[in-house]
Amino acid sequence: MIITFYSPAAVKAQVGDKSLVFSPGDRNTYRSKPSRFSADIFLVNINNSFSAIKKDDLSEEQSLIDGPGEYELAGIFIKAFASSGPEELINTIYVVDFEGIRLAHLGALSSVELSNEAAEEIGSADILFIPIGDQGTLSPAQAAKLATNIQPKIIIPIFFDEKGKNLTLFKKEIGEDSGEILDKLSIKKKDLEGKESEVVILSAI
Repeated sequence: MIITFYSPAAVKAQVGDKSLVFSPGDRNTYRSKPSRFSADIFLVNINNSFSAIKKDDLSEEQSLIDGPGEYELAGIFIKAFASSGPEELINTIYVVDFEGIRLAHLGALSSVELSNEAAEEIGSADILFIPIGDQGTLSPAQAAKLATNIQPKIIIPIFFDEKGKNLTLFKKEIGEDSGEILDKLSIKKKDLEGKESEVVILSAI
């Protein structure tokens, strides 16, 4: 699996010719059209008028999910849960089983209060994408506490400010002095063995 990051929260995961994008963001985020992602599935966290992806933008081969439920598309299993987002908007959390790796993308989560079902599903994540304070999301301290409770194999911060202040605070709270910085993360299921709450920082494309 190859994972790439597009600031502030968009994440593309690709295995072979299958791909999905979490949190494609708003129309002001990208300099080019959303089709640049060339993804099969788009998972929208905050479904409002500013969403970068609309169903009319997609081809017949592409799919969009923008709310809670259970889905299976192209052999990818997706569970989506409603949660609190910034400015009282509804944020959708996604937990995805993709080619043997379990991904949890918390989107623009603004509260640590989760439903029991959501908490249980997130708790089995291999890779956790967690917001750390920018744009009204969880504070670095809240994010660190939640990530510690979940204990995924890998933690990847999203929604951090350009100057890196929130990132510094998050790493301090979670007890991680550095955190590996990568242009992209290439990983297989077997690579996750032995990992425990390892922080990986992805440079935005």
